[in-house]
Amino acid sequence: MWTRAEIKTNAKEVLRKTYWTALIISLILSIAGANYSLSGNNNSNAGNSNTTSYISYDIGNIQVTDQNISITLPGFSNTKIHMANPLNPLYRLGLSASLIYLSAFWGILSLLYFLLRIAIGYHLQVGGYKYFIHTANYREGSLRDLSTGFQGGHYWNIFKTMFLRDLFTFLWTLLFIIPGIIKKYAYTFVPYILADNPGIEPDRAIRISMDMTQGHKLDMFILNLSFLGWYILGIIAFGIGIAFVWPYENATYAQLYLILKQDAAARGIIDENEFRA
Repeated sequence: MWTRAEIKTNAKEVLRKTYWTALIISLILSIAGANYSLSGNNNSNAGNSNTTSYISYDIGNIQVTDQNISITLPGFSNTKIHMANPLNPLYRLGLSASLIYLSAFWGILSLLYFLLRIAIGYHLQVGGYKYFIHTANYREGSLRDLSTGFQGGHYWNIFKTMFLRDLFTFLWTLLFIIPGIIKKYAYTFVPYILADNPGIEPDRAIRISMDMTQGHKLDMFILNLSFLGWYILGIIAFGIGIAFVWPYENATYAQLYLILKQDAAARGIIDENEFRA
């Protein structure tokens, strides 16, 4: 049985000697999509629809919006002259075109990021977790571990396994989010398993991760919550501080992976010969 205090203490002990390399690895993992979230954002606008402003700017004492033009009289800061904007249709048309171009540009960037993530990011994740497994075992890790996923002819196997993990998580998320969150925890150790054995069959890697996390998902959720205070401090530090928490969390999860892997081996769920870390 594991405790949060135990694995976090072990993680901090490891990071005393490896923190700055761990920080670089963690930044790369974040860019590669390792810190993905199942939450979404909804934005809404409030106010009177008759006063909606699509575009606005100031020129000295003149304020122009799509709806009207306001002029502040010199020497009379509280006195304004308001008139309808005769170019209202053009403002709306111009803004609509701008939004279309902006949306298209953002869509292209999102598509490129998605393609890079599945083509390269999956393998960087496996390599990054290889580093944290090494250091959790008090073995020497280095930036060279990032290349693990691209070596040994296992590129397509890693691709298939990680893609299936994300696909299954997405499909479960369609069932009112909660099942997706549960499965996210169930599949947590898939990239760690691939780091140990990049040639393992996709369904086997997913099955092992599900078995390893059986009965531990709630504890893993609470473990995540234990980092919340650090992330709040990171946000207060202009958001930059968040990046400095990632090595701590990654090192902690590597410790948890080793404990649950050993437990799975003791229960006969896995064969130690399946892993080569």
